Amino acid sequence: MINPNDRQLDVKGGSLRLYLQDTRVASGVISDPDPAPAFGESVMTARASGDLLGGISLVRKLMQGNAEKFDYRIDISLRREGSLFPLKTSRHGQFDLRGVAKPDQNTISP
Repeated sequence: MINPNDRQLDVKGGSLRLYLQDTRVASGVISDPDPAPAFGESVMTARASGDLLGGISLVRKLMQGNAEKFDYRIDISLRREGSLFPLKTSRHGQFDLRGVAKPDQNTISP
């Protein structure tokens, strides 16, 4: 976590959700993170679990089309000490799968 402010950022914990192709495939928690110093940064560790139904839905979506690009999004919510409202952020993008080697479907592997 990068803190661009002139005072330390104390975070109690947080949560995250990972989406692939607009399907939630994992969610997790951030517990007991180190504070981020003023104009500094700290590392947070998250524990996440896969979403079985989301994974099945994602596989179904992928089987329906020939995806050359893969959308992703991660939503993070952090709880600060002494604040009733969470800090929320989201990052999104796309993986370009063109040019990624695909297995030859006519070949049998041992």
